[in-house]
Amino acid sequence: MLLGDFLDLPWYRTVFTNLGDVISPETQPPLQLESRPVDVGELIGDQMSHLWWYSLLRNLADSIAPDKLRRWS
Repeated sequence: MLLGDFLDLPWYRTVFTNLGDVISPETQPPLQLESRPVDVGELIGDQMSHLWWYSLLRNLADSIAPDKLRRWS
């Protein structure tokens, strides 16, 4: 329904329509799955290219000198 047509309806029509939707809502069939999962390989967080202490030292260095934050490559 267009907005202009909806605004032209008297207030009691919208109230009764809303009550009707609450009392007996439209029942529709369940949705069907149309997508399939895609294998993206190993997640970046799972790759252990450096030891744990490297990120600890980097976080400490960033907290000491925040204006010299280094971009991760």
